[in-house]
Amino acid sequence: MKKRIFLLLTFLFIGTGVGTSTGRKYLWHFAYKTQTSFKRLADPAQDSVDFADLQIRYRSLRDSVERQRQGFYKKYLTASSEQKRKSILCEAGKYMNNALLDGIYPYWYGTTWDFNGITETPRQGQIACGYFVSTTVKHIGVKVNRYKLAQQYSHTIVKSLCKEVKVLAGFETMMNTLSRLPDDLYVVGLDNHVGMISKKGDDIQFIHSSFVFPSYVQSEDASSSPVLASSTVYVLGNMTSNEQLIRSWLMGETVKIVP
Repeated sequence: MKKRIFLLLTFLFIGTGVGTSTGRKYLWHFAYKTQTSFKRLADPAQDSVDFADLQIRYRSLRDSVERQRQGFYKKYLTASSEQKRKSILCEAGKYMNNALLDGIYPYWYGTTWDFNGITETPRQGQIACGYFVSTTVKHIGVKVNRYKLAQQYSHTIVKSLCKEVKVLAGFETMMNTLSRLPDDLYVVGLDNHVGMISKKGDDIQFIHSSFVFPSYVQSEDASSSPVLASSTVYVLGNMTSNEQLIRSWLMGETVKIVP
């Protein structure tokens, strides 16, 4: 049985191309018909997850992040100089980076992708790539209209959350540029996709809600990601060292959509 399934998958990949809309259509149809098997393939631990407990822990994490935000806010307001305020923004940006990478994102890994997915609940429902970015940013306390932001073209999402935005042509150019940039959490806009890139030294991870089978939220090696390599143009910006975004987060100010 397993052999027949893998032979069929191989045929679908070769005959239709997983990167094409037709290929994804047939893969999704096949996955729907055998959803239990593919659910386990996407996330083997999902069957044993206590969703009620997971949501309690996720809510507790978000509450903890909010308390930290309020602490940074009070320190920022009482800072005696511009230099100290800049130092607080830097510290807050590093905290935001860790809160997303080590706190928020892991709860979302395994959540199913869908082009129309808008869930706010990790591991339940489906989520599109833009909504993954906007929802996780909102869940660390950034005041943003997650619907409006997610519905923008990927390049607009980057410009709304980031500074020092770069427009790059070709995958190799983008990866070479990243290798020279400082460690940070970046937002990357592709031709028809958007996600996050975490850079920690030589470890560069692409974190996104992937439309490629088995189609779920994941963190993968950026250098070998078929989705990341599929674009012709990249818009890249550093998010967690963006002082304007961090200040808006601390002050509870709404983040505006930049055209």
